[in-house]
Amino acid sequence: MSNLQIIHDDAGQPMFAVIPWREYVRLSKDGATEAVLRDEEIYDEAIEEGGESFPIEGVDRLLSGASPIRE
Repeated sequence: MSNLQIIHDDAGQPMFAVIPWREYVRLSKDGATEAVLRDEEIYDEAIEEGGESFPIEGVDRLLSGASPIRE
């Protein structure tokens, strides 16, 4: 993406990002699409795009603070 502009507040902190209209439309469509997709559809799209997958048991263990490898 090109022509990205960051607008800062008086303290120099970033407040807004200005992006090209086409990029905004693409991001808006992606967000709206994901909101109505089922988990299985999101998973299938991620795999098609070369995304990774992990066993749910390992994810659950990580989220609970345990080691993902059973002891």
